[in-house]
Amino acid sequence: MNMIDDMNSMHLAKIDLNLLVSLQALLEEQSVTRAAKRTGVTQSAMSHALARLRSHFEDPLLIRSANQMLLTPRSEQLVEPLRNALENLARAIDAPKPFDAEAASGVLGIACEDYVTSLLVPNLVHRLSVEAPKMDISIRSRTESTAEHLESGEIDIAIGVFRGSAPNMQQRLLFRENFACVVRRGHPHINKRLTVKRYVELPHILVGDGPKGMGAVDAALARVGETRRVAARVSTFLSAPLIVAETDLILTIPKRLAVRFAKIYDLQLFAPPVRVRDFSYRCRWHERWQNDERHRWLRKLISAESDALLASTDA
Repeated sequence: MNMIDDMNSMHLAKIDLNLLVSLQALLEEQSVTRAAKRTGVTQSAMSHALARLRSHFEDPLLIRSANQMLLTPRSEQLVEPLRNALENLARAIDAPKPFDAEAASGVLGIACEDYVTSLLVPNLVHRLSVEAPKMDISIRSRTESTAEHLESGEIDIAIGVFRGSAPNMQQRLLFRENFACVVRRGHPHINKRLTVKRYVELPHILVGDGPKGMGAVDAALARVGETRRVAARVSTFLSAPLIVAETDLILTIPKRLAVRFAKIYDLQLFAPPVRVRDFSYRCRWHERWQNDERHRWLRKLISAESDALLASTDA
């Protein structure tokens, strides 16, 4: 804040801003009685307000003459700036206008893994082209900086599997998911049924670029006293089915994605032979954007596409 801003703040601090509403009424009505009626106060209260205003401005502001009150040169100078200032203030504190998606422009930032990119984003992009044709979308991977980017607004929404809550973050459930297995069609070691014995004998491919540890599938196997061999590890869901289609590896991934891959790459689909716990996909955003109209619209859009995904895959 510079010196001029400091001085302006000091001047404003010396006056009750409610008096400015009274001043506008007095200057425009040129009558204490009419000004009191206009602002919904008693005539005595308006007379008291005028006295305080005269003291603040060190000017009479209104001079009685015959049957009316006349503005002083100082008060004439105040009429237009005061009207503009109060109109601007009213607009600033008024309820925000509804977000106009059709006229809006800019970039919507979403952080998610390629699972979401594959299943949810295509329909989301199509819907944007219809409802918000001037808006663009930027998809990026979730990183350690995602929370910081959500706070700053560089990213609007993060979508993924979140463990618990996070400080200053809001989140909403989109859908629950479970697992399925895919192998190449004509796999030499699997017929119509996938047993636990055959499942752990086969080499697996795992999607994940983080540190090695026990995931949901390994935890399920551990509960029945089994382990598996991960022969290949890739960082993205999109590369895994290409490898499965050309090898004897088995891939266990979220079911909705497995169903799509099975159709595209002519893979065989199996239920896991052990009970793997379901998990939830949620969207998360920073609480500072909770009441932002644009952000509300985006969250509603994502929820609608999530519901459409559920309707099409659960039918």
